[in-house]
Amino acid sequence: MTLYIDCSYGASGDMLAGALIDLGADFQVIKDKLKNIPEVSEISIGKVEKSGVSATKFNVKFNSNREEYVNLIRKVGELKLEPEVGAMAKKILENLAVAESHAHGVRIGEVHLHEAADSIVDAVSFSIAFHELKRKFNFNNVCCGVISVGMLAPAAKYIIESGKIPIKKISDAEITTPTGAAILSAVVDRFTGEEFVAGKKFTKSGYGAGSRDFDYPNVVGIFI
Repeated sequence: MTLYIDCSYGASGDMLAGALIDLGADFQVIKDKLKNIPEVSEISIGKVEKSGVSATKFNVKFNSNREEYVNLIRKVGELKLEPEVGAMAKKILENLAVAESHAHGVRIGEVHLHEAADSIVDAVSFSIAFHELKRKFNFNNVCCGVISVGMLAPAAKYIIESGKIPIKKISDAEITTPTGAAILSAVVDRFTGEEFVAGKKFTKSGYGAGSRDFDYPNVVGIFI
C-alpha cells in the first residue's frame, strides 16, 4: 500500500496537515496535543472550496512566532508524543533548521525560525496524523510527484536542491514553503519525477487547502 502526495499546486505545512485530516486523521487528537504549546491560541478546521475542489483548511492562531531551533526541539520532547511521532516531528524541524542555517550562514544551534510556532505546529500535526493513518491503512511507502513552485524562499530552495526534488514553476507567488519542503523531505521515500495523472485508482483521498485563492485549486492532495 502506498501513500501518494500530489503537490501539483504547491505545498505548505498547513496544507499537508489539512490533507491528512481530510483523509481521516483525528483532528481532536491533534488539537489536544497542540494545546500544550504555549504560543498556540486557537485551533480549528473547516471545509472550503478552492477552484471547485472541496478541501480541509487547518487553522491555527499564535501568540508569538519567533524562537530558536533548539527550543523547538525541547518543546517537541515536552509534548510526550509517541516515539515515532516525536522523531518525525524533530526530523522535519531539523530539515528546516539545517536549510535556514545554510541560507543565513549561521550554525544550526544559532538558527532563529521566524515562523517558529507555525513550524512546530505543522511538524507535530503532520506527524501525529501521518502515523495514525499509517496504522489505519498500513501503507509501507510514500511517493510524491513533481512539486509545483513559484517564488522560493532560500530555505525551501536549499531543501529542494540538496534533495534533488523534481519541481515545476507555475506561479510567481510562494506556493511551496520551507516547512512544506521540510515535511516532504522527511517523509517521502521516492519522488517519481512525474506529474499527477488523474484517473488513477485510489482507496481514499484527502485534500488540504491553502489560505490564498488562485485561478487553480490551492490544495495538496494525499491519496491511499
